[in-house]
Amino acid sequence: MGIIDPKSENRKNLLVFVIIMVIGIGIFTAYIIWGTLPLDKILDYEVVVYPQEDGSLEITYSYRWKVLNDSREGPLTWVSLGIPNSACRLMSYKGAIAGLHSGYYADGLIDFDLDRAYQKGEIAEFSFKIHQGRMLCRNKADASLPYFDFAPGWFGQIDVEHYRFLWKGSPYIRETNADRKEENDYIREGSLKKEEPAAAGRIFIIVNSKGRKRRMTLGEVCLLTNQVTRLAGFYKWLLHVENDSDDEVHQTILAQETMLTIYNDGEDHGLHSSNITLAFTAENVDQEYERLLEKGVEICEKPVSRPWGARNMSFYDPDGNLVYIRSFPK
Repeated sequence: MGIIDPKSENRKNLLVFVIIMVIGIGIFTAYIIWGTLPLDKILDYEVVVYPQEDGSLEITYSYRWKVLNDSREGPLTWVSLGIPNSACRLMSYKGAIAGLHSGYYADGLIDFDLDRAYQKGEIAEFSFKIHQGRMLCRNKADASLPYFDFAPGWFGQIDVEHYRFLWKGSPYIRETNADRKEENDYIREGSLKKEEPAAAGRIFIIVNSKGRKRRMTLGEVCLLTNQVTRLAGFYKWLLHVENDSDDEVHQTILAQETMLTIYNDGEDHGLHSSNITLAFTAENVDQEYERLLEKGVEICEKPVSRPWGARNMSFYDPDGNLVYIRSFPK
């Protein structure tokens, strides 16, 4: 039997240890690199803004969204997209969007479910349109020159290969940082790396309001009643809202854009209809009709499709006010 050289054995053990360490470091490094690889890439991102006479904006967002990696977090089934603020109303959506992900949109974000799971290498194309309020800013230096300071929603972990911001023409624009003007439209265009700040794509519009006639906007609809809690409870149920109030004199049901309030002014209000009606827009008027039937609400007219494209129905609220619910085809 030969004699084992201790030094030789130590060298072998050291070599094995070094090999294991190198393999471990290699695996760890590969894992780190794999974990930092982007999941998605936005090939095209377009924002088209139509300024309204009342200072609000109608904005259409369009995307071509490519999946780069579906092994780390699975395929792409929903997206979270930036919007200016919560004072907005979803008008329409199309393409790969199936519907709202959570049933509502929160401040600064709107989440959509996609129509299917998108795998690595596939591209989802979709767009949506909103009516956006609270965008026109007061100019402290000159009140006659209000401005829009608009940074479209960007994506901190996703490269934007190409973006195009288009502000539709307005005769009141005095100054802007847009790249160029085509006919009456102002355009800012480029690309963004994920580490770049959103301000890189920001567009700044100064509006000259001198001599401009502004139309009035409807700020509030108030229902007068002697039973505030009963009528407020009905509209909170109808509109899926909660205000945490049991006030018997005044309650605010909707506070964004046009307000809806219930108020007891101390006068006698019988149960009767007047020449004023309320109309609410819903995603599916037929579903709302079934919900009202289950509640036992008095129906005036069942859902019917109109020549102008709307489908609506009408019913009476607990005070006898005539109310319409309508929906529009997507």
